[in-house]
Amino acid sequence: MEKNDIDFKAKALIEGAHLLWEQDDYENALKQYQEALLLLERSNNRNACAKVLNNMGHIYVKRRNFDKAFACFREACNIYKELENKLGMADQLQNMGSVCRDNKDYDTALGHYYDSLFLFEQLEHTMGTANQMTNIGYIFAMKHDPFAALDWFERALALYEKEKQYERAELTKQNIENLRRLVE
Repeated sequence: MEKNDIDFKAKALIEGAHLLWEQDDYENALKQYQEALLLLERSNNRNACAKVLNNMGHIYVKRRNFDKAFACFREACNIYKELENKLGMADQLQNMGSVCRDNKDYDTALGHYYDSLFLFEQLEHTMGTANQMTNIGYIFAMKHDPFAALDWFERALALYEKEKQYERAELTKQNIENLRRLVE
């Protein structure tokens, strides 16, 4: 099979997997993503492989299979690193941090969020930066360090307001108010 034929078949499988995912048929969505991934690996379409791994990771999170989710996100991150795609790396580091957060491994989550923040700041990606600041604030709140959490949430709030992200700003304000009540 030629590269174009392989990529075409992989694209059809990915589209089918998306539909199955939207219908909450996670098992069959994963099967189609895995089949697409094998084809994409054969055609050496590394960027598409990373995207499929990302999607598989999110399905594993939905299924609360955090080990497999983390493995998918880590592999996608490694591919993006190989491709020198900093935005892709930052997104996957965020995903890895969130898996660790969901597993209550807050120190490891914090490391991934800091790494993601560093890349988003390098890229001057304001929303990615603000989201990582919020994630970091949340981790500090979970680690019972409300003063550090407040600092991170306040930094995120300034960026959300600058970008006119009113919903996110409002949620961040609520977090700030809750933390201030704790420290008063």
